[in-house]
Amino acid sequence: MAGLDKRRASDFIGMLQQLGGKDGRARPVTEDPVQLCSEAIKTCQMASESLLLRERDAPLSKQSYAGCCDTVVAKGKELSLAAENLESELVGRRAEGVCRQLALLAEAVCVVTETTAQAVFMVAEKTPGCKKAVPGAVDMYVLNRGRLAVETAAAGFSRDTTGQDQMLAIAAVIATHLELIREEVLNAAAKLKAKSPHDAGIFTAAANALSGNAAVLVAAIKAFAANPSKEARTNAHLFTRPTIASLDALISFSTNEKFIGVPPQVRREVADYIKPMQAAAMSLVSGTTLMIGAAKNALTNPSDRSGAVLVTRYRESVTTSMHALLVALKAARDAKLNGAKMMYEDPK
Repeated sequence: MAGLDKRRASDFIGMLQQLGGKDGRARPVTEDPVQLCSEAIKTCQMASESLLLRERDAPLSKQSYAGCCDTVVAKGKELSLAAENLESELVGRRAEGVCRQLALLAEAVCVVTETTAQAVFMVAEKTPGCKKAVPGAVDMYVLNRGRLAVETAAAGFSRDTTGQDQMLAIAAVIATHLELIREEVLNAAAKLKAKSPHDAGIFTAAANALSGNAAVLVAAIKAFAANPSKEARTNAHLFTRPTIASLDALISFSTNEKFIGVPPQVRREVADYIKPMQAAAMSLVSGTTLMIGAAKNALTNPSDRSGAVLVTRYRESVTTSMHALLVALKAARDAKLNGAKMMYEDPK
């Protein structure tokens, strides 16, 4: 299955909207702004629940703390601009513009949430006096994000408007996330091989099952590309079901306590810097989802002005939360403990 783009893993809605594609005229997979509101809300909530409501037991990336601060600043500007533009597109009742801004919002929120989680881990793991984490077998965020991305993409198969261009975008999202999940599962098998060979075998078999399901789906998509009929599109949708079922089983299996790691244990003084970062990020996600929900209400009930008023109100709360997050990140960066600067070592 062609079209892997691991760098855009968190931008699967943007990929489905064909943002950043070579052909600027390519139609998006989802042209209904109301449907896209629901997809964007699910994406934001998934990121928040996976990364902010639980402590991580491993870094999310190789990004340094300084890099995290820079990323949040940059993505924060993109998020604020997308929120302002969403409001304008709603006033102008431009469905295409609304969809574009929703995709940009979802990607920005995911990246800000991921980056905050990485920054929190850096503070907890790299500050002297804190107990280091014990990594688990599987990064559940990769699995949860991938499952949602595949489900969101697969929904496009059920739409009569899905053509060859849209099918390619759907295939790219599914291929990207199945490969990322497969890599994560094989890494888990390698970690467990010595101490728990039977569990390692299950993870290896799960990776093979994903490859098998993907192969069948590729064949169905190729059949549609050769003959873009309703029957061929229905067949492609049919073969996404075993893939999603395999992902559900894999996620359930991976949540067993024996595969879960132990987050870093932090001193109380350090926790005082971490909590404001997490609280601001959660407030940011909450404000964004409420804003998108208000936009959905404005789209479904155009005569009701309360939706537009709420969009403005929540947009302002998003700006406030972003400012609070930046303040918290800088406070941790400049913090001193016992008279010495609280330093972090960049991941090697």
